[in-house]
Amino acid sequence: MVDVEMITTKVIKYPPLDASQLILLRKLRDYVNNIMFASGHEYHQNEKRFLTDATLIRHLHARKWDFVSAKTTLENTMYWLWTFIQPRFENSREVDRQTKHIMFCLERGIRLMASSTVDIIAIIIAFKKAGYSHSPSIATCKKFLNILSDHYPERLGITFVVNPPWYFFTTFKMISPLMDPQTKAKINYAFKKMILLLIIINGFYLKDYISLDMLEADFGGIYNFTFDIEHYWSFLLRPSGTPYKIIDYL
Repeated sequence: MVDVEMITTKVIKYPPLDASQLILLRKLRDYVNNIMFASGHEYHQNEKRFLTDATLIRHLHARKWDFVSAKTTLENTMYWLWTFIQPRFENSREVDRQTKHIMFCLERGIRLMASSTVDIIAIIIAFKKAGYSHSPSIATCKKFLNILSDHYPERLGITFVVNPPWYFFTTFKMISPLMDPQTKAKINYAFKKMILLLIIINGFYLKDYISLDMLEADFGGIYNFTFDIEHYWSFLLRPSGTPYKIIDYL
């Protein structure tokens, strides 16, 4: 199967905001405050704590400080997140289920971030023993890229595609023209060389980006991971909370 892992990495260090950027931030803050759910609404606290200054800055920075563009994508994200958590909107197709799984992994990664040291994610996509029938469809790939770009701007630090088969490159060739150039530049390919040594084609190692105690042994690390759903689920929820726990976004 195709194995997707998300590992929190580090904080993006933006330069201090200048006067014009602070004005845009305050303007965007005023705008979202006016369109948020009322204080008595059941979703108000979730939305309020999602709309931190860090979230607003990421949207502004990703849109090159174009206020109208950032306002539009942030408003769309607010609506999208609300519809995503409403059970009555559930009418899943296979693409939707795969997308929701990806969303769950992204949200878990964000919840596991240490507030003072981490706000971006490294994604490892491993094709170990994966056949063509297990490969995500082009529709799923496109939807995932749109989610990253539109709703999680500036969250992706780097992606490693481990031992990609021939059909991955066929799919990638079809979707790459639709990708944001900055996102595309963050994708790296890793191949297994000799014994548990994974080398990125540009000469770097996975261990240069991910600490060995967090990197599975299959990828050259020292973490011997064995999947047990009950242990994994309880261990995951202890620090990150139930799916409906309200959190402050970094």
